[in-house]
Amino acid sequence: MRNLLKSKIAAQSGSFYLSKIADLLFGLLISIMLTRGLGPENYGRYSLFFALTGVILLFFRLGFGNSAKYLLANSPKKDEGEILGISILSMLGTGIIYISFIFILSFFIDSILNVKIGYY
Repeated sequence: MRNLLKSKIAAQSGSFYLSKIADLLFGLLISIMLTRGLGPENYGRYSLFFALTGVILLFFRLGFGNSAKYLLANSPKKDEGEILGISILSMLGTGIIYISFIFILSFFIDSILNVKIGYY
């Protein structure tokens, strides 16, 4: 048991969990500050923006990350560079299309959702 606690894996796992707990606490603190600082109406706009972009992002990811991980794990060593390059290019292209879509959507979001997100 003592060897397990002194192992490199245990240290890395412990630091990972501590960083996740710190991340959660920091996020909670930021959320409290944003809620108080922005007020209910502006915090609602802020939340709507991130919820909307998060849902749209799900469609634009298209599972490229998971498929790239799978292909890299199950491919011969000689093909890893090619798979990694194609994955990066496809994710870059998808990211550019996503940014363009969000930019174009920003001009119509007020009329689509019947809110005034872009105006204060």
